[in-house]
Amino acid sequence: VSAGASDAASDRAARREKRERVPLPRPVRGHGAPFITSGRPVTAIYADLLVATLPAIIWAVFLFGVRCLAVLVCSVGAAVLTELVLKLVLRRRVTVSDLSVVWSGVTVGMLMPPAVPLWVPMLASAVGIGVFKCALGGRGRTFISPALGGFAVIALLLPSRISMFTAPFSRLSVLSSAGEGASYLLSAVPGADM
Repeated sequence: VSAGASDAASDRAARREKRERVPLPRPVRGHGAPFITSGRPVTAIYADLLVATLPAIIWAVFLFGVRCLAVLVCSVGAAVLTELVLKLVLRRRVTVSDLSVVWSGVTVGMLMPPAVPLWVPMLASAVGIGVFKCALGGRGRTFISPALGGFAVIALLLPSRISMFTAPFSRLSVLSSAGEGASYLLSAVPGADM
């Protein structure tokens, strides 16, 4: 009996040793979204996006004048102010420093025509950040880009305000909505219905 017991004990010890040598797979850690992550901070990614947008902003200022900068400043300012106020009112962590709200404001400003009244990009940014970002979960959890959501609302509610297009090199003044003959409706362009 002692020989059988020692064989069983040695078999158990051999199996235990074999189990300890087999490496177990590491558990997979999931992310909030099904995307590959790079490990870079969010602020650095948005800073890269803003730097990549600089040539388009410079080209817009070259074509249409400093009025483009006024539209951009108004849309970015409204986006930042809206997020700051809503985060403070709702007592949530203020995330203005991650530059995502600045990127949304720049996107709204770049979608607007240069002759647009300055309150229109401000309203689009406020709606985009207030409704499509803060109310629907925050950065990375929205079903639509806040900038595009705000622009879509303005396009549905005020289509005449964003359908004015400016002729290049017309040099609009910073505070006026449109210069004499500088803007035209898209419907006046041949083939615009296509």
